[in-house]
Amino acid sequence: MVQAIRIRTNLAVALEREARYADALAVLTPAVTAADRIGHTAILALGLGNQASLLSQLGRLDEAVATYERCVAAYQKIGSRKVSYPLSGLGILYRLRGRTSQALAAFEEAARTAAEDENRLGLIPALAGLARTLAAEDPARATGHAARALELATGPLLCPAQLAHGWVALAAGDLATAVDWAQNAAAAARAHRDAGGLAEALELRGAASTDPREARQAYCEALAIHSDAGAEVYADLVRVALGRLPGAAADEQSQARLAAGRLTELHVVVPDADGPVVQIQVMGQFRVLVDGEPVPAASWQSRKARDLLRILITRRGRPTSREELTELLWEPTPDEADKVGHRLAALLSILRGVLDPGRRAATDHFITADATNLALNLDRLVIDVEAFLDDARHGLRLHARGASDQAAPLLRAAEAGYAEVFAGDPYDTWLHALREEARAVYLHVTRVLAELSRRAGDCDDAVRYLLRILSHDPYDEQSHRDLVTVHLDAGRYGEARRGYDRYAAAMAELGLPAPTASARWGRCWPATASWRCRDTVLRSEHLADRHGRCPSISAWRTTGYEVAPPRNS
Repeated sequence: MVQAIRIRTNLAVALEREARYADALAVLTPAVTAADRIGHTAILALGLGNQASLLSQLGRLDEAVATYERCVAAYQKIGSRKVSYPLSGLGILYRLRGRTSQALAAFEEAARTAAEDENRLGLIPALAGLARTLAAEDPARATGHAARALELATGPLLCPAQLAHGWVALAAGDLATAVDWAQNAAAAARAHRDAGGLAEALELRGAASTDPREARQAYCEALAIHSDAGAEVYADLVRVALGRLPGAAADEQSQARLAAGRLTELHVVVPDADGPVVQIQVMGQFRVLVDGEPVPAASWQSRKARDLLRILITRRGRPTSREELTELLWEPTPDEADKVGHRLAALLSILRGVLDPGRRAATDHFITADATNLALNLDRLVIDVEAFLDDARHGLRLHARGASDQAAPLLRAAEAGYAEVFAGDPYDTWLHALREEARAVYLHVTRVLAELSRRAGDCDDAVRYLLRILSHDPYDEQSHRDLVTVHLDAGRYGEARRGYDRYAAAMAELGLPAPTASARWGRCWPATASWRCRDTVLRSEHLADRHGRCPSISAWRTTGYEVAPPRNS
């Protein structure tokens, strides 16, 4: 039994090095169970440490923490200094979740324990962890830990030691040195078939590169390795980095937003973007946040400065002439042309100060301006309506290609985040185009979600989406019909009756014939006829209106219903 457990454990280690995490976990789990059953604490501790590492890679972070803690307890029970292994694993998880003090404590204890018997397998990962955790706050100490790790490292341990040096250099702003260490670490990882180490080296290369194309290539390779391995936490961290690259495609930005949301749910810290982070909310009430803090009202100095930003947002990054801007803001007379030109320049200065109060970025970082035009740099701002439109269109494209499983998360996120654009400003006509575009896209997204829910047999979600469509457009005839159909399919005849009444009332408000016997729909159903849908037969009187009228054959054939013969009396 012990020999079989050791064989499984060794095979799992080999599979983990090749980034075959799910396969490794499947091989290892029976070994851990067997070791626990026979009460062999040393083998159990070894298996638990490997199991926790695999769970961490697969994104099952809470399980990984609990398993590492069991592993620590098992090693401490037998007085083994190999406890440094799970302590370093815990340090990595604490660092991912932004718990710096706990990470340092775990790495320091691991390093101290491993140093007592000069266990390099335990000491080098602990030193590398200390270096990366301290890189931003204490570069000198971080450099010392990285240097010591590299001095001790040989063979497969070279890669983590070199990566530690690279991350320290990156934190210090020494990009060229970071790139060199990334290349060295990649070579060491390839030499020892360390797929996880290679992916991290590529991440370092992408983070240190000054060329967006080179950075994208490195990140895409790292993403492919993580995705193939099922390491979704690390894949999502790369997706966030890809979405922040200059010139990132709309699809990449959409995937980055989804990834950031998943990381947040796992309590994983999403790295800060370079420079000030400016978020502009225009869906619902207008609001601007810089580094997470709302801009105080006093900072605007003038309502016109707010209006200038709102106008530029509606232009979606397209240049807008100074002349047009002054017309929209002041409607000047010919005699006032020179004065309003100076006013516009003053507003531009105020607006730039609002978006970058610390003057950390270049003057044209957020707003480009020349003698003729002004424009927003959309890839340097987080504007909720742009994110909504990008996510929605990406999801709709995926749905059109038949990739509905991939489309659904994007579409649900877009639908949930929608609110009317500039809801507090109903009268400014220059807002209408963007508002109506967002509304049209929202309705398209919600119709697709309703249809996907119907296909999946989820009546409640289908009803919810259809009702949301009707709350925005109470005269959408197809949604009325679909709502009645969904209720009928679910056997909810009372709800179908109420839905039908709302349908008839909406058509009547438009002066259109009711969805009953009319010139538009043809002759009425007989009062004793039944409606048949799949295996359900609904007598027409269940849906008759208060005058006894029923929907026509032609109307309900379009929704999949057929007439059943009248019952014999």
